Amino acid sequence: MLARYRLANALLFFSRGVPVIYYGDEQGFTGEGGDKDARQNMFPSRVASYNAGRLIGTSATTADDNFDPTHPLYRDIAGLSALYREHPVLRSGIQMARPNSDDSDRVLTFSRVDLAGGWNTCWPSTWPTRP
Repeated sequence: MLARYRLANALLFFSRGVPVIYYGDEQGFTGEGGDKDARQNMFPSRVASYNAGRLIGTSATTADDNFDPTHPLYRDIAGLSALYREHPVLRSGIQMARPNSDDSDRVLTFSRVDLAGGWNTCWPSTWPTRP
């Protein structure tokens, strides 16, 4: 589940649009849905229905203090935010769909391009190789 959330956050920051992080996403909160159960508190809860939910990327529960800057999603979102600020193409560049080399319909490939400044595609430095 953690890998899926990491991928979703990367798509949120690297694809077209303004990334929006909902309260608690950085701590692995999932919520139970509906308006009043959308998110739990970050301070220790005594509400049984909140404490029954599982958090992503941690063994903590909502009965624990959940402001954790070492949480993997917190660190990921902080890093993605820094890349987003550092590379203007992620904020204002166009998005171009790219064909996949194997014609797979399971792989999404795209570039972010700044037409005014040239072909400035941003590839995160954490990726092992640049495509």
